[in-house]
Amino acid sequence: QVGGVSFSFTPPTLTICAGDTVHWVWMGSGHTVTSGTAGTADNKFCNQNNMNCSANPTESTGNTYDFTFATAGTFPYFCRPHASFGMTGTITVQ
Repeated sequence: QVGGVSFSFTPPTLTICAGDTVHWVWMGSGHTVTSGTAGTADNKFCNQNNMNCSANPTESTGNTYDFTFATAGTFPYFCRPHASFGMTGTITVQ
């Protein structure tokens, strides 16, 4: 879940297997899913089309975004407008 009651992703961390797809659902408006750390996009994934991640659009309640993680690793992400509020998450792919 993206947003909702507070500036958070629920769950904030997730462990999956290579080849699994993560499905984010917006529970509040004005948020993004943007790969990277400390508010700096690394362009690995982002809503909506994985392009121009440093300027990806905020989305509204009910929006969804899916991304398939093909390789093992640790993939941090954040909400662009709310990274400074601690709206971050991490996907660990085994």
